[in-house]
Amino acid sequence: MGTRTRRDAPHSGGSRVDKPREAELVAFADKCVAVLSCCLIVHAHRRMLQTGSDSSCAIRDSRYYWSDVIFQVENRLFKIPSQYFVQHSEIFGDTFSLPQGNKSPEGLSDENPVVLPQVSAIDFEHLLDIIYPQNFPQDYSAFSKNQWISVLRLSTMWHLSDIRQLAIKYLQQDAKLDAVERVVLAKAYSVSLWLRAGYLSLVKRAQPLSVEEAEQIGFQSAIQIYQVREDAVVKQAGNRGYTKYNGTLTDHDVQVMFDKVFQEEFRLADAASQRYLDV
Repeated sequence: MGTRTRRDAPHSGGSRVDKPREAELVAFADKCVAVLSCCLIVHAHRRMLQTGSDSSCAIRDSRYYWSDVIFQVENRLFKIPSQYFVQHSEIFGDTFSLPQGNKSPEGLSDENPVVLPQVSAIDFEHLLDIIYPQNFPQDYSAFSKNQWISVLRLSTMWHLSDIRQLAIKYLQQDAKLDAVERVVLAKAYSVSLWLRAGYLSLVKRAQPLSVEEAEQIGFQSAIQIYQVREDAVVKQAGNRGYTKYNGTLTDHDVQVMFDKVFQEEFRLADAASQRYLDV
């Protein structure tokens, strides 16, 4: 009897000892489920983010789908000759020269296109309208301001210097751009000549900058323009006290003030523009 009691005791005592262990196992299992759930959520989120570049959702462009390499821009597929891009853009030249390893080369099928991120399909189409004209000779005057801005945007991004120069040429013809647009585009796409011309117009015009215009060109630039205009007021007034600026300052007078206020910005703008052989 005593022996059986001693044998039973460890068993019954063991059950009492296993309860905390069981609680630990349950807690561990709950943590595993939580971690797995988080992983599934993250995976689903990544799939949602990738949907925009999923080639299975992309459709062929109705005009630019004929030969050579397939590019995907947003949800559209363009099949075009790659020769121009490779020859005129180091970025594309480097891209197509990279070893593919064991993977199937990109751009040979709709399922495995060359994806161009951060580019809109309409911008890409406008660029292709310049590279592959539908009519000869091409009538560049028929292109709208927004089309040329699209061309400028991508030609700057991919260092297509000849096309970039063409876009700059036609955008500055026939007063297509107002002063604020010149400054905004000059900063975005490194066109230093537009920066000077835009600032000059904003300083010399009779009406001051509006709040909306200041937001567009940047408040620091707006303050600097006000500074030049204030210097102009003082220069016009001389010793006669304060007088309202009437917009009659000469280009030379304004340029002297620019050299003082915008000297560093113009230096950096010239350096950036030089990369595209604009200066």
